[in-house]
Amino acid sequence: MVELEVVMRSAALTKDSSTLLHAKAGTSQVSSSSTEDTLPSIVTPPITATTTTIPFTALNPARKYWSIQGRASTKTSLKTYNNVRGSGKVFGFDLINRDREEIHLSAFAELAESLYSLIEVGQLYIVSNGTIKEANPNYNHLKNKWEIYLFAASTINPCPIDDPTFPYQIFHFKTIAEIKSASPNTNVDVIGVVTSTSPASTI
Repeated sequence: MVELEVVMRSAALTKDSSTLLHAKAGTSQVSSSSTEDTLPSIVTPPITATTTTIPFTALNPARKYWSIQGRASTKTSLKTYNNVRGSGKVFGFDLINRDREEIHLSAFAELAESLYSLIEVGQLYIVSNGTIKEANPNYNHLKNKWEIYLFAASTINPCPIDDPTFPYQIFHFKTIAEIKSASPNTNVDVIGVVTSTSPASTI
């Protein structure tokens, strides 16, 4: 079971408002705390200028402790899965770093339900600790051989100050000729001019 604890540091009490999301062992409820008189206790250190992050390309299954920084560019819906081990919820989201690298992250079961409403597309995050696995091309279209499975000890910290050097989106545009030769189920980006339209029909 997982508890996602949200600690709010009031802007009236500090120059930079910050939110700390910390996933830890416990129950699956979401709690919040704030006060006008005193600062709340911090479960883990807040984001600071000294927080060390690594490029996405430095991630590999042998690396046990790491932190990465990236902007959430996409987020899937919260889906239900069923397999031999049971059923539960799952969702994923993609991060982009300032080097224009991308990586996919997934959360399952109670952690997925706790995190889903708290991950916002466009927000900058620092993520620490997770299981590095080989990317599954059936669910992951990014050009990264690895993806991240979040678990109870993972932390996801929204950055209190945005950094415009982190892109919001990355496009890999293809020509129409290239689309014709693309493999089935390939994800492509296309830019062009609409020359004609047809009425909606039922199929």
